[in-house]
Amino acid sequence: MLKNVHEFFKGLFYKPDALKVESWHDYYRDPNKIKVLIRYSFRIPSRIDSFRINENNLHAHQEGSEIKVAYEKIVSITLLRDLQKHFNDFRYRRKIDYAISQRNPSQYFVGYLKETLPRINLEIARKRYQEGHLILKNVSIFDIEQPFVFDKTSACAVLWPLPLPKFEDIPSNVDVVFVRDLIDAMTEYFYFNLDECIRKVITSVENYFLYYNLEPKTQPPPKSKFIRQVSDYITEDLYQYKERDLRIIRENILFIYELRNKIVHDKLRLNTDNTMICKKAIGTLSYIYQSKYTTLDGKRRHIFGIDGHFKMIADMVAPNLDRFEASEKSQREPEVISNEDEMDASMFRSLQIKDDEKKVY
Repeated sequence: MLKNVHEFFKGLFYKPDALKVESWHDYYRDPNKIKVLIRYSFRIPSRIDSFRINENNLHAHQEGSEIKVAYEKIVSITLLRDLQKHFNDFRYRRKIDYAISQRNPSQYFVGYLKETLPRINLEIARKRYQEGHLILKNVSIFDIEQPFVFDKTSACAVLWPLPLPKFEDIPSNVDVVFVRDLIDAMTEYFYFNLDECIRKVITSVENYFLYYNLEPKTQPPPKSKFIRQVSDYITEDLYQYKERDLRIIRENILFIYELRNKIVHDKLRLNTDNTMICKKAIGTLSYIYQSKYTTLDGKRRHIFGIDGHFKMIADMVAPNLDRFEASEKSQREPEVISNEDEMDASMFRSLQIKDDEKKVY
């Protein structure tokens, strides 16, 4: 273990004055980088034949009931330094640095580990179907155990997993089938079961129409019942949003409906890294459930809370510093929002499933 961290950084031509970290933004703004090895493991319930990945910076192998993963990653020295100090203060029962706790460097390393899960789950799926493992399932970020970060001279633990805050109890009148389907879709998202997530999203909408007895008003023969229901019941008279924004909701859910049909009938399988499609599908669902129907019977408030809990887990538990850095370096002019209508327009534009995102097969 390093006796003098500052001397180590001097050896890397890193000036001590530059070690001051004002906020987590300094993690990705720091130009001084270092390669580290991040290790973690997870357990599997099946004995499979030689689980192994050796690809560039990602390596995984099986030891009994454990899959052990090693991931090489270039990170900023400020992030590594904060993680080391945080871990050592915790390990040696020293006073925990409050500012570092607030920045929580561990969560950003968890964000890096999350990058590896699509490839890990792709291999799990291959083994499941190739060898017929009935109880072999995908892993989520919450299945990761014993994450450690290694540099050339030291090792320190990533403080993970952390317990998530409990969500408020759902009243009995909200515990209905279409809300259960919504929760199931969210769970499938976290476990990278993207095909099942898409199926659950559409099943939820179908059960929503059924629950409120929303039969099609229009009868054009070529259109399916679901398409007519979307056209008839996602309209301005039932929502507080403009047609400009509701059109995006309709287009999104009809594309997801098309995907569901291809998954069910045409053998389509989504890649495990197509998480944005599912995330936007769930976001679209949460807007559909802001209608006058859910407002009048009190379900809207609790569905909004469930959606907020989903976003907290999806976006805040394992933030991605690489995306933050890319966004800051983007040449796009920052969007200026001056009123509520512009805010709505901006939110729906970000929710819209873009043409390049639709290229899933």
